[in-house]
Parts: sequence; C-alpha cells; structure tokens
Amino acid sequence: MTLSDNPTITRILSLPPSLTFAKFHQVLQIAFGRANCHMHAFNVEIILNERGIPRPVLILQRTFDGDEDDLGFWPKPRNERNWTLRDVFERKEWDLEDGTKTTGQIHLRYEYDMGDGWDHQIVLLGRAEKGLHNLLGGGADTPKVLCIGGEGHPCAEDCGSEPGWEDLKAAFKKQRGDKSRREWYKTMYANGDPKGLDPYKWDILEVNDQLREVEV
Repeated sequence: MTLSDNPTITRILSLPPSLTFAKFHQVLQIAFGRANCHMHAFNVEIILNERGIPRPVLILQRTFDGDEDDLGFWPKPRNERNWTLRDVFERKEWDLEDGTKTTGQIHLRYEYDMGDGWDHQIVLLGRAEKGLHNLLGGGADTPKVLCIGGEGHPCAEDCGSEPGWEDLKAAFKKQRGDKSRREWYKTMYANGDPKGLDPYKWDILEVNDQLREVEV
C-alpha cells in the first residue's frame, strides 16, 4: 500500500484471503497511523487493455440497511462487511456498466477522507509462503494480520491533503518554520505526536501490537 512521497509512505501487509473489507479498513487505519475519523471507500477497477485505462466495477464502503438500494449510480456501492479479499482478487468475471462481462487486471484503491482525498494504491504482491509467520517468530499465537515492512511517518489528519502535508513537514524541518503549525500538530491533530514530526519515523512493532487486536 502506497501513499504520498518524500518519503513515500508504504506498508507491506500479510493478510488472510478471508479478511473482509470492513476489517481491511481497520487494518489500514492501524498500519498507516490514522485516527478513523473520516469516511472511506474501496474502489475496485479493471484494467482492460495495454493502455491501462481502468474501468470501475465495484465500490465497497460502510453501508446500513437500505443503503444498497439502486439509486442509479454505477457501480452501485456494496457493503464492505459482505466482501472479502478473496471475493475481489479471485473473482473471474466482472459486470460493466453496459451489462457485458469482462476479465482483467484488478486495480484497487482505498480512499480515505473525501475532503483531503487521500488515495491509497493497493497492490497484491502474491501469496506468502506457508512458513512466513513462523519465520517471523510465531506459531499458533502469531496473528493472522502482520505488517512485515514499509517506510514513512503516518500522514497527519486534516492537514490539507498533500500540499498541507508537505507544508507541515517543512515546518518541522526548518528551525524557523511555522511555529503555530508545529504546536497544532503536537497538541491538536487527531493523530499528532507531542514529540514532533520526523517524516521517516514509524514503529513496525507498535503497528503489529495494535494489529493483534484485530479480530479475524
């Protein structure tokens, strides 16, 4: 999963194919250090040809009873609790808006905070070896959801999208940067840090401690 740059914010995750997208949302919030205080959606697209133009085939989000009624939108939003990673990545055919069925390469995006518009690009790297969890120091007690790599400090909530994030990093990089913005991050941001901001700093052990609490 990739977000932003300089440094790029990435996380490499090992996940069971039976994980629902509702749980996947919870995992991403933890992995990327978010505060879960905004709307989100998973956008599934199919790449049909060598030009790489994606066609939307599915939107997954948090819905309630009656929310899946046909309101004329395409794709019609579906309940993320009812879809698993396997349902998306192992699906053989997809319906297009004109009613035809097609196959193609899956392109998955996780959109968080529709105001700031953070777009996480999700790439399936493949299936992990069966002994991966044991190599990482566990047996039966090893959690089914693991973060096994990545880089970059979590983006601040409500910072004003990528331009605001770059401004915030600059405020901490320069000794004479915007002091009020630094203090705001330390004391007011939903996922701020009173110690300040190092764009390269993140704690994989802390992430995995929190991922242990995800019920899979």
